[in-house]
Amino acid sequence: MKYYILAVIYARYSSDRQQESSIAVQIAECKKFCEAHGIKVVAIYVDEAKTGTDGDREQFQQMLQDAQLGKFNVVVVHRWDRFARNVELALSAKKELELCGVKVISTVENFDDTPEGDFFSLMSMGMAALYSKRLARESFNGQIENAKRGKAHAGIPLYG
Repeated sequence: MKYYILAVIYARYSSDRQQESSIAVQIAECKKFCEAHGIKVVAIYVDEAKTGTDGDREQFQQMLQDAQLGKFNVVVVHRWDRFARNVELALSAKKELELCGVKVISTVENFDDTPEGDFFSLMSMGMAALYSKRLARESFNGQIENAKRGKAHAGIPLYG
C-alpha cells in the first residue's frame, strides 16, 4: 500500500503530577485514527510534564523543524489542547506548519477547512486557553487559602 499522507503524532501532558499513561492513551487514539484514514505515521513527538501555554517544548520545536525539512504533511493530535493552550501560540505554530504544507488534525475535534471549521477551531483553542488560565487562578487561590490557614500547599510542610 502506498501512502500519500505521512503523519507525525504529537502528544503531551502538562505536569509531573499527571499520569504518563496519558501519553499512551493519546498515541493509541492517534494511531487508531491514522489507521482508519489510511495515514502512515512516520514519527511520534512527546513532551512530558510540559505546559501547553509555552511553545518552548523540546519535541514540539523539533516537530516544527522537521516540518520545514518536509518529513511529513500532517500532525495528528488527540485534542487541540495537547498542541497548545495558548491561542497566539497555537495560531502561530499552525501557520508555520501551513507554510510548510503541513496540516494539524485533532482526532476528537476534527474541523474542516471551511470558514465555519476555522471558527470552531479557534473556539476550541480559546477554550483550551481559558481552561488553563482558570486552573492557574484556582490553584493560586488554593495556595493563598492554605497559607492563610498555616497549611503547606504540597509536599512535606517546612520545619520551623
